[in-house]
Amino acid sequence: MIEMNFEEARFNMVNQQIRPWNLLDDRVLEQMQQIPREEFVPPRYRQMAFSDIEIPLGHDQIILSPKIEAQILQAVNIQSTDNVLEIGTGSGFLTAVISHLASKVTTIEYYEDFLEQARQKHHDMGLNNIRYIEADALGQIDFHDTYDVIIISGASSEIPSRYRNLLRINGRMFVMCGDKTLQQAHLLTKVDEVHCADEVLFESRIPFLISAEKKPPFSF
Repeated sequence: MIEMNFEEARFNMVNQQIRPWNLLDDRVLEQMQQIPREEFVPPRYRQMAFSDIEIPLGHDQIILSPKIEAQILQAVNIQSTDNVLEIGTGSGFLTAVISHLASKVTTIEYYEDFLEQARQKHHDMGLNNIRYIEADALGQIDFHDTYDVIIISGASSEIPSRYRNLLRINGRMFVMCGDKTLQQAHLLTKVDEVHCADEVLFESRIPFLISAEKKPPFSF
């Protein structure tokens, strides 16, 4: 069996999958090419880590396709001084990219095994600006900070107001909203203490955050 050249695969992923989607943020592209994505997928999918597909992680969760991750990162435009909140650690790959782009990151994950696996991988990479919280993101969490960027990597039936309220002025939040069949990617930008501008970026479909899917009305 021929051993895959992972460095070449990452290069091809960026230049053949991501760039053609008008994703041209050099900082994002550099990190997605350098960070070993193959280390963040289950071992049996290692050689598929760079394909234009969603890869199952367990617990009915996935790692998003590379071009969707790049679209999210380009949209929120993370700066080196930014304080970022990530909802849904998942594989930890997106967290690692954010860690290289931002000043500090807080990541929240419902599943303990996901969080611990990501923490170990980040430690092995020498990433030391990440704070980890194991919790239901829509449950009771005491936040003692506000954020320049919030990335919600699971879908929600509606934009969670609690996170919109954690944005700083000019802060950006990404969230997928909709139902099981169709979701829209929203970029919210906080323009003042009360209001956010809302831009719809694209349509896709990803798994819901725990407790975030709208339940059908009960009928007899």
